[in-house]
Amino acid sequence: MTEYLKKYNLENIIGSAWNKALIFTCANAVIYLFFSLFVYLIDSGSVTVITSVSTVFLLGSIASFLFLVRAGGVLAPITWFTLGSGIFFGFGNFVGNLHVDPYAHTLFGNSFGYMLKNNIINSSTVFIVVIIASLFSFTKVDLKNANIWIDNKAVLEKILNLLLPMMLFGLLFRFYNMGVDNSLVIAGVIQKSSKLLISTAFLAGLLWIDLKKFNRLLVLSFLLAYFTLGVLLLSKYEILVGPLCFTAGLWCRYSSFKLKVISSTVIFALLYFFNPIVTLSRRSMNYNFKTNTSIERLVIVKKTIQCHSFKKNCDHYPKSVVHRLRGTNGMDSGSSGELTTASVIKFGLIERLKGLALRFDTATVQGFLTKEYESGVAGKSLSTFWEVFIPRFLWSKKPNVSRYGQALYALMYNVTDTNIDDIRSSVAPTFNAESYWNYGFTGLLSASIIFGLIIGLMNLLWIKAMSGKFVCYFVFAMQIALWAMYIESWFAATILGEIVIISSMLTLFHFSVKAIDLIIIKIKSMDLAINS
Repeated sequence: MTEYLKKYNLENIIGSAWNKALIFTCANAVIYLFFSLFVYLIDSGSVTVITSVSTVFLLGSIASFLFLVRAGGVLAPITWFTLGSGIFFGFGNFVGNLHVDPYAHTLFGNSFGYMLKNNIINSSTVFIVVIIASLFSFTKVDLKNANIWIDNKAVLEKILNLLLPMMLFGLLFRFYNMGVDNSLVIAGVIQKSSKLLISTAFLAGLLWIDLKKFNRLLVLSFLLAYFTLGVLLLSKYEILVGPLCFTAGLWCRYSSFKLKVISSTVIFALLYFFNPIVTLSRRSMNYNFKTNTSIERLVIVKKTIQCHSFKKNCDHYPKSVVHRLRGTNGMDSGSSGELTTASVIKFGLIERLKGLALRFDTATVQGFLTKEYESGVAGKSLSTFWEVFIPRFLWSKKPNVSRYGQALYALMYNVTDTNIDDIRSSVAPTFNAESYWNYGFTGLLSASIIFGLIIGLMNLLWIKAMSGKFVCYFVFAMQIALWAMYIESWFAATILGEIVIISSMLTLFHFSVKAIDLIIIKIKSMDLAINS
């Protein structure tokens, strides 16, 4: 038996901690699929039984994520997909099945069929993506090799020292530019250059122990400014992404379990505190995401906190919101969806937890999209997928992808009395539910296969980087990791569009570094020739 294993090299495949963690992740995906099929076939009609599928998968995904991280896969795309699928498919369906969004009862009544279909759709996607990506990911490379960071510390420090002042200046420009009506081309440039904020936050965490006091002060200033930008943008993602990327950088250098627990707790605490602030601030009558300046946004956030804490400065909310903030009764007078879908949240413990559950509810939108498709109302969001491959500077009238989120919000919550461009909220489907909405199981399988292949290829680049052959990858590693995690998005507009942008930036950066190295070598050779 031993000779057989040696002959087929299975000892090397199964032997490393990383490969064992991969096998565990694949097993979790297989269990999720078969458990979903079993519950679908018995059709017990019990919400508890149906929801147990999501619960088991959530626990398995958390365990898989921890195993992959512990095995050295902090930056592996498949690690972050595992976490993202656990959050959005596991936890998202768990809380969604409990109807944390009251509108779910309006959509589905007492029917549980959509929950069963959600389980099948999600488990099929996870199985396909994980199995395909894993085929690219088994390796003999020592992923716990700390020397990769030591050997490349000088290069990464130079990149960080270049990025830090640029990004601080860029953040100041973002503060100044808020409320300015930029063209879509300029807005696109700002958005794409902002991706380097993620790189800077990650490198700052990665190199934190090596930085001098002045550079640490710059890093702290940068992180504070980045965090402030998220607050002013009223974006939970932007609020969390800086601390998350900095934390991932620390995790690459420290294997301490205590550090992982503390840093994870800090990130959760930020989400817990700012989730209701962002939700309520967006419902201010003074809020306009297009025209509000930095100062105006700051005033809105300040009044949101004052209205709840001191029961004053509530005049900038609709009457229904004021009633809820003050703890009195009041009926919503707003249009359907604007105030009733994401129930306006008080700041108490129960209300905050309900708000978090509502934020991650994916079951409602997934159920709505499958219901639409099976009613003969297929989506058309993928019919123009080719648009994402054309840069805006070549097509100045390229449609804005954010229109999909607002349009889906209006469709799902039956908002008919408001212009789509003026709707303040939007809905992002999971990419697999969107694919099913457009083309049924054909679309679901196709999107899952494509996504799995891309994650697999990105994993290959990560393994190459960890072996010291493609260090440039580390500059964009967290961007790719977050892309793999954030599956609550549109397939063409976000999944494909984002990876095209990130890959283009990575390629440009790689060849720029190569060109600079050649120039330096040429200059040195000329100096040697002159001196000789």
